[in-house]
Amino acid sequence: MTATDTKKHQFLEGGGEMGALTRAYDWANTPLGPVEKWPQTLKAMVGVILHSEFPMFLWWGEEMIQFYNDAYRPSLGEDGKHPTALGQCAAECWPEIWDVIYPLINQVRTTNKSFFLEDQLIPIYRNGKLDEVYWTFSYSSVIGETGSIDGVLVVCHETTGKVRVLQELERTKKLLLARESNLLSVIRQAPVAMCILMGPQHIVETANDKMFELWGKPREEFTGKPVFDVLLDARYEGFEDLLKEVYRTGKTYSAYGAPVTLFRNGGTATSYVHFVYEAFREADGTILGVMVVASDVTEEVLVRKQLEESEHQVRAIIESAPFPIGLYVGREMRITMANQSIIDVWGKGPNQIGKTYYEALPELESQGIFPLLDRVFMTGEPFHARNQPVDLVVDGKLGTYYFNYSFTPLFDRNGNVYGVMNTAADVTDLNQAKLQIVKEQELARQKIEEVVAERTRDLQNSNAELSQFAYITSHDLQEPARKISTFIGMINKSLADKVDPRTKTYLEKIEVSAARMLALIRDVLSISQLSKANRQLENVSLARVVEEVSNEFELMIEQKQATIESDPLPELQAIPVQMSQLFGNLISNALKFGKPGVPVCVRINAETLTRAQLGYDPDLKEALFYHKISIADNGIGFSQANALQIFDIFQRLHSRSEYEGTGIGLAMCRKIVENHGGRIYAKGESGIGAVFTIILPGQ
Repeated sequence: MTATDTKKHQFLEGGGEMGALTRAYDWANTPLGPVEKWPQTLKAMVGVILHSEFPMFLWWGEEMIQFYNDAYRPSLGEDGKHPTALGQCAAECWPEIWDVIYPLINQVRTTNKSFFLEDQLIPIYRNGKLDEVYWTFSYSSVIGETGSIDGVLVVCHETTGKVRVLQELERTKKLLLARESNLLSVIRQAPVAMCILMGPQHIVETANDKMFELWGKPREEFTGKPVFDVLLDARYEGFEDLLKEVYRTGKTYSAYGAPVTLFRNGGTATSYVHFVYEAFREADGTILGVMVVASDVTEEVLVRKQLEESEHQVRAIIESAPFPIGLYVGREMRITMANQSIIDVWGKGPNQIGKTYYEALPELESQGIFPLLDRVFMTGEPFHARNQPVDLVVDGKLGTYYFNYSFTPLFDRNGNVYGVMNTAADVTDLNQAKLQIVKEQELARQKIEEVVAERTRDLQNSNAELSQFAYITSHDLQEPARKISTFIGMINKSLADKVDPRTKTYLEKIEVSAARMLALIRDVLSISQLSKANRQLENVSLARVVEEVSNEFELMIEQKQATIESDPLPELQAIPVQMSQLFGNLISNALKFGKPGVPVCVRINAETLTRAQLGYDPDLKEALFYHKISIADNGIGFSQANALQIFDIFQRLHSRSEYEGTGIGLAMCRKIVENHGGRIYAKGESGIGAVFTIILPGQ
């Protein structure tokens, strides 16, 4: 695992040997898949295990993939299951005890009930042999994100040593009864702490070294003295009274894990001791004293307390789940568990455990939910619903709420359904918000449609009037302009050489102005015709259009020493004459605005794009794809600040003395592109050149 992965999965950091092995393990080749795809619950549980100081083990998923920590690692011994147990399926790892542990695992997975067992003999293969091992352990279910039982957590401690001590205690006790004559020898050699306290003062008659180790003081401080003259703290903790009672009545007293204050490391500390007080008798039955057999089980008790705390923490995770969870047992659907989230959803108060689901929520009877729940119980098939309305009486008020909820059957070890798990998510706020939004949207849509319709009518009327006015005006103006041009020609012809130079200059200017006026009138007439939407679309080859335009400007191309290069151009549905006008104006401009003394180079690029590649553009007609055509030149260019202005009618960036033209050509280009549901835009740089880009819908 790389440093980046470690940072990304902080729950795997640390953890000693098992943390390193877990990080290095190839989880992608297991049913769990790569770490980044693990459910959050699994990540949390693995993090808890790796960083716990107590032996912990986890089975996860249907295959029961295994995890364990450094504290558990020594229990596997050497030359055994470690390290192959990590990531291994449970059945493959524990064949020698599978018939013992599988029913326990299955019980947790099917009933969701944890349990705690002490000093259980479960042999495992380790250290090259099948070893008899005793365990104190708890099995608890781990609830996943979907509410199902996804894992089983084992918090355990090996108690082989303690059990063997207790077994030895039992054997020793029997030995004492059988061999009273060798009592002193037995006491000295016993593997557990033993002593005899004589008389009502409980004087230390004899004690083995293990007893002095337990008491925490040397032999010389006890020999021949009442034991509680030395163990003052234990006297006031009730142990002296227990000894007196055994001495008085002859009844044996035993305890496991009793707390007692003893000397440890130069001071006193609470230890936990398993002990037996048994009357020490003469042959005739007279009680002479009390025989004490004891064993220090401080470590085991502490581990047990920590086991219980760990189990409590795991259950607390379930109880504090942020989504509602309920467990109903039997066909009557008796509520055996309900976390606070589902109690809050029901709104009936906290005392719901023990009731049936039908008693707790009678308002659901007419809503078809009870039959669904019963069908899940009877068929064993889960039921899932999303965004379902449910009428609930919450805090005494009936209201409609929306839920994503599931009824999941729970099976016992025999495969029979014994209950149903109910998980849910309240999505009422989300649904109400959606309803409100459907209402900032329906009203807005109606208003927009009304405004658009009104504006469309106004624009249509205005455009029609303007188009009619432009057509009539252009048509009526052509006649006087032509007459001016004609009469000027006649005057020049009749006067011939009789006119003086100044007058001839005036006449030439009038003739030029008349010609420009005719050109302007023709362009205005052309642009007015573009607004008419009655032209029929035809299949147009843009390659053919460019070829025809190039032929039309053949003389100008030769004068400018120009070259026109083009990608293969598409065919599309368009108005043929308008496509000729569009490419004619753009190529004409590229030739017209060439740099003096520099051969003109025109480059036409074409590509096909999807709507997603173009991005959202409200000006574009909806289509399956689009043609993007760019016409670039190496001419005088223009400032990008004027990129929008150049498409306005009669807009010129240069004087007529520099470059001829009416200032209508690019306005016509924009109108033609808009007529075809597309758009046109320009990029330029003064002295470098210009690029005009056209977007036209395909099919």
